[in-house]
Amino acid sequence: MVHNVGSFEYTSYLFNQPNFINFEENGLHPPITLDGVPIEDWSSCPIDLSKASIHKLAKTTSATDPSNLNLSSPGVYIGYFNASELADTFFYSTGWNKGQLFINGYNMGRYWSMMTLYVPKPYIKKRNVVVMIDLLEADLGYIEFVDHHIFKFKNTTVSTLE
Repeated sequence: MVHNVGSFEYTSYLFNQPNFINFEENGLHPPITLDGVPIEDWSSCPIDLSKASIHKLAKTTSATDPSNLNLSSPGVYIGYFNASELADTFFYSTGWNKGQLFINGYNMGRYWSMMTLYVPKPYIKKRNVVVMIDLLEADLGYIEFVDHHIFKFKNTTVSTLE
């Protein structure tokens, strides 16, 4: 599985500094190999992440004892929780690496390099289905929700442009 997101930093354009362009290469780059052996005949295909598809996926999985989860590779994780009250909440992503979060079939967004992901009140029910697609290995076999946003800041020096 390959995550198909790339980015281009517009620092040079914004600040007229031509040496500050930053390209981030993502995806597959030739030669494509598996265990060091070139793969010649391969194709890519999208994963259906529509609400209907996620809902169907959640209904067709079997329960697994959390102590038997293999968290050392990418995976699709499905769970349930009961909400004590219907309110805005935040998925606390610490312990998870890089992936996509769905609540009751609704795509809440991507998580990585952030602490919390907003989950609006209208998507919360008394009984909720959670589907996570984690593209890396996970550190936890459970998820946590908190009632406030948590920001993670790096130690940086702020200066003004003149």
